[in-house]
Amino acid sequence: MALLTPLGLLLAWFQDNRMSRTASKLMDLVHLSLTVCSIFVCIFSSYFFHMQD
Repeated sequence: MALLTPLGLLLAWFQDNRMSRTASKLMDLVHLSLTVCSIFVCIFSSYFFHMQD
């Protein structure tokens, strides 16, 4: 959750500077991939710890 705030600020900074739509979409893609990766890591780690038992 700590990653969401800096990313939100970065996204707002891009929008404030009126960057191209490509830059905004790129930030959305980075945000989405980070979210998916964190979810995957959570699932994988819980599965891995269950395998240890």
